[in-house]
This record gives sequence, structure tokens and C-alpha cells, in this order.
Amino acid sequence: MTDTRKRVPQRTVLAVAAVLAASVTACSGSADSTASGSGPVKIYLSDPTYLAPAQANEINGIQVDNALFTGLVTYDTSTLEPVLANAASITTTNNSVWTIKLKPGWTFHNGAPVTAQSYIDSWNYVANPKNGQNNASLLDRIKGYQAMADGHGKVATLSGLAKVDDLTFTVTLASPYSDFKRMLGATAFFPMPAAAFADPDKFNRQPIGNGPFRMASEWQHNQPIDLTAYAGYKGTKPQVDAIEFKPYTSAQSAYSDLLAGNLDIDPSIPAPSVSGAKAQLDGRVLVKPSTGVYYIGLPATTYDKAAVRQAISMAIDRETIASKILNGTARPADAIVSPAISGYQAGSCGEACQYDAAAAKAKFDAAGGLPGNKVQIMTDLSSGAKPWVDAVCQQITNALSVKCETVTKPTLANFLTALASPHLTTGFRWRWNTQFPSFENELQPQFACKSTSNHSGYCSTTFQDQLSAGERAADPAQAQQHFTDAAKTVTTDMPQIPLFYSNIVAGFSSKVTNVKISAFDQLIDFTSLRRSGS
Repeated sequence: MTDTRKRVPQRTVLAVAAVLAASVTACSGSADSTASGSGPVKIYLSDPTYLAPAQANEINGIQVDNALFTGLVTYDTSTLEPVLANAASITTTNNSVWTIKLKPGWTFHNGAPVTAQSYIDSWNYVANPKNGQNNASLLDRIKGYQAMADGHGKVATLSGLAKVDDLTFTVTLASPYSDFKRMLGATAFFPMPAAAFADPDKFNRQPIGNGPFRMASEWQHNQPIDLTAYAGYKGTKPQVDAIEFKPYTSAQSAYSDLLAGNLDIDPSIPAPSVSGAKAQLDGRVLVKPSTGVYYIGLPATTYDKAAVRQAISMAIDRETIASKILNGTARPADAIVSPAISGYQAGSCGEACQYDAAAAKAKFDAAGGLPGNKVQIMTDLSSGAKPWVDAVCQQITNALSVKCETVTKPTLANFLTALASPHLTTGFRWRWNTQFPSFENELQPQFACKSTSNHSGYCSTTFQDQLSAGERAADPAQAQQHFTDAAKTVTTDMPQIPLFYSNIVAGFSSKVTNVKISAFDQLIDFTSLRRSGS
């Protein structure tokens, strides 16, 4: 099942859920292509909503942008730790003022140099509400962001940004934040050339990046996206000449094309095909955890007792649903955060995440049950989530002797609109994927009191204090301890029931080797990718 979820701008924008998807196609190498290989590598990806990096907030546009741009940091595909990329160094003594030095000689695809001013201009543009950038709120920790927002863009620059020299600038945050360096691989922080601001619409159709690949032609919706290797790239050179993102009408059609040899990489094999994929692809299948977590959210207005929420969690047989319905694309959750994230503690959810129908019923009855003896779980029909939501509902009914209903919305847009209602009373299925690989980012957007991604309405002073202490901590180990404490608090309160950790199940053809895919957003390592025999 391919994931067309949106990435959720921190503390301000709607978050999303897993959806069935489709993908991408391209052309041949260009004159400035220097990499070895024969023909484009064809990759399945759904048609993006945007390509401009500060607008792209779903996996499809983000995947393309990570080939077109190189940020200050990238993320190690194994550990998810930030790795210096366009930055030569990122330092701080207090988590409030950060000094960023760039590597020299980097250029955009139009030949313009990448400088400190490039980043300052880009971040000012992204943050300014007049420009309507989807990912603007990821910059909200920078000093001056609130003044810019309150003034509706009349203040055009962030007071926290200051140029030191052509390759050095400082960033002052409104308050200390220990994970700031970790944030900087998100697309909202990518540098953009002056051409991006002169004609934003054209830039969205044909972004000019600083990454290993460049646009071969202007993008049109539902048409192939063609990238060619950029000869002037100063990072690790790509080993293939071109990438072809190829759109299909269904995930199953893409997989069929992979089997037929007409596609090189399917980043997300559809669930019905997973069991036979290793044999069909002669072992060319990559399976690894992703950072995505599936939840059932329970609004406090209806499900106002922690014991009731815990009882509902205990009524769910995660193992059966994961194996029989999700078919290996997910595995049972035993903690509130993903195992792919540093700081995860196995089994920290305890008995609340262990199936025990009898204990669940006893706890539910002791807590007084629910008004009307009814549970409702909302999903949309377009995401492919209804079968497992139905299974969850049936298990709740069987264990707790309540009426559990799956409430459906026809489209993802309808579902998200309903989630945004301040008067939401129904439970809902949910999938969260971090905006950047961070334990804190698994918690804050979903559970902080005023976060717009907190659809359960959860608000805990204890949780807030623990989270804030971690953000201020100077020592990483101390910060993690505070974040771990915050995770324990939210696990006990259980405003959202952790159900499954999603797996990446990707397949590739015999024409490519060294396929590496990150647990974070299923991002492909485009520079490690090779044609077989090259």
C-alpha cells in the first residue's frame, strides 16, 4: 500500500493518514549528466500536489524534492541521525542561538551560488504568511516568526536570522530547542534561488534546486516527472544518469509493471501482493520498519476516562489484524512511538497494548463503560484503511459487548475536514509520520494542547512540562529522558491507542542494485542507487 499521506507542518497544519497511491515516470539523460548507467531508473510514485519544497507536504512531492535539493542535513538511512550535507557545521552552546556554516562551491541548477543569504531569503519567504507556503509553520521556532504572523506579513524578515559572511549565518530561536539541528533536513528548510521568488508558479512546475538531480522538463500534473543528473553537484555524485517517476492508475498496476520489467523500484508493494513478492521478484524485496504509526484516536469529549480508553486498547488483537489483513505491511505496536525513532522503548505501552478480552471487559465495566454503550471509529473510503478499522470494531464489540460502528467519509478531504472540527466526538483512525526523525516530533504535534494535529483534544500540564523540559535541555541524554517521561504520561492517559507500526515493503527489478530506502518517509537514497553491472 503506497502512502500518499501529507506531512504535517508542526503545530499548525492538518496531519494525515495512510492512503493507497500511484506514481511517476521520466526521460533520458541530458547533456550535463555525468553519472554512469543506461537509461532512466523508473520509480513508482503518485502524482504530487506540489514540487516547490516549502509547499510539498506529502510523500510524493517530498520524494522528488529530495532528488532535486540537498538541505543543510540529510538523514542516515539506517540510524535516521542527521548527517551534515550542504552544511559544514551546525553548532550551539545553549540550544537558542545556532551558527550554521555552509560548504563552499555549491550552486543551484541555474549556476547561482548557494550562500548564507540564499537560506535567509528562503526562510523569510517561507515564513511570510503573504506567500501562503504549506510548510511555513516548521519555521515557527525562529525568533520573529510570531511577529511576522501577527502582522500578516507586514514584517518581512525574521529577526532571528543574521548573516555573518557569505557562507555563515546565525539562527536565534524564540526559546531553546534541543532538536533544531534534526529539523533542518525537512523540505521547508531547503535553499531556493532568487528565481523561486520571482515566479513561484513556474518554480513549482520546474524547481531549481541544489541537489544531485535537476528537472529535465517542466512538470505537468499526472504526467511523467523527468530528472537528470546535475554535473555541478558538490555532494556525493549520483551513479545513474536519470530518474523517471512513472504514474499509474493503481498500486496493483504498478506492481504488475515491476514484475513485467517495466518499472525499477516500487517503494510500497500493495498488501495483497506482499506474501508472494519475494518469490515473484527472486528475493529483490526490501522490508524494514518505517516511522509511521497507526492509531485509533479517542476524543476526550466522548471517551473521557483513561481506564475506558485502556480497555478499548486491550480489546484489540493487533497480531491477528497485522498478519491477516495488513499482510506484513505493519506489525503490532507496543509503545506510543515508532521503533525506527531513537529513544523508543520496547514494551513501554505495557498491558494496555496487549490483547486480553476478559481483562478489557473487566476494566471497561469497572470504569462505568460508555454512554449509549457505543463506540464509533471514523475513516475514509479512499485510504484502504476500512478493512482493518472494521476488524478493530468487530473485536471491540466482541470483547466489550458494545456496539462498534465504522463511520465512513467518501474521500480523504472529507475525512480531514471532519477531523478538523472542534466538536469531534467520534473515534478516528490515524497515521502519524514524523516531519523529521525525532522522538519529540512523534509526541508534540499529536498531543500538545493547542496543536492542530491533536484531534483527540488531549491536554495535560504534566505532559507539556515534560516536553518543554526536553526542548530546553542542553544535554541530549537529559533531553531524551524528559521526552521519555512525556511519552510515559501520554501512554498512561492514552488519548490515542497505538495499534501498528508500518513497514516499508519495497521491490526492485534486476536492472538496479544498492537500493536504499529510509525508514523516514520512504525516501530513496538516489546517490547510492546503481544500474546492475555499472
